[in-house]
Amino acid sequence: MTRRPIRTLLVGATLVASLVIALGPASAQTKKPEPAKTTAPAKTSTPAKTQQQAPAAESPAQPIQLGSFGSWAVYASDTANGRVCYALAMPKDRQPAGLTRDQAYLFVSSRPQENVRDEISFVLGFPPKEGADAQLVVGKTTYVVSTKAQGNAWLKSPKDDSAAIELMKKVPQIQLKVTSKRGNALTDIYVTAGLAQALDQVKKACP
Repeated sequence: MTRRPIRTLLVGATLVASLVIALGPASAQTKKPEPAKTTAPAKTSTPAKTQQQAPAAESPAQPIQLGSFGSWAVYASDTANGRVCYALAMPKDRQPAGLTRDQAYLFVSSRPQENVRDEISFVLGFPPKEGADAQLVVGKTTYVVSTKAQGNAWLKSPKDDSAAIELMKKVPQIQLKVTSKRGNALTDIYVTAGLAQALDQVKKACP
C-alpha cells in the first residue's frame, strides 16, 4: 500500500485552516478556523498589448466538511487521484503539559480509487526521534507506529488498521506514545466518541 503524505489531505482547506497552520513553521500558532472571506475581483481595463503569461498552476482541491460527530469531523476532497474522504480528531490531552509543540491530528481516511479503506495516520506536531517507532495503545492492545522526520506517522503494518479501528470503537480513548527528537517521551490522548458515526459518513461519501 502506498502511504500518501498527510499534507495532501490539508492543502487549500479553507474549512480546516488550523490544519494548514499546524503543518507550517513550528512557530505558527494554531487558530480557530474562520469562514472564508469572499472578495470580488478587481476591475481592470484591457491593456493595448497583452503580455503572454505562463498558465497558472492548478489549484488544489478544497476539502468540504460533511459533518461533525462527537470528537470527530468528516471531510471529502476530489483530487487528481480520485476522491479522498477522512475523519479527523485532535488530542484531548497532551502529556507532559508545558512542552512546546504544534497541533496534532489523527486521521482515518479512505481513497477508493487507490483501494485504500480506513487508513490510520497521524500529524504529530513535532519531529520524532529518528529511527524510533511509536506505540498506539488501544485498550489492552498496542500497535507499532512508524514515524517520519516530517512528523507524519502510520501503523507499521497496514493490515492492523481494520483491527485497530474496531477496537477504537469499543474504548473511550486511545493513546499515542512517541519519543521526540529531543528525547522527550510524549503521549497524545484522543477521545473516540463519535468515531463510528464519522466512519459511517466517510463510507457514504467514499463508497
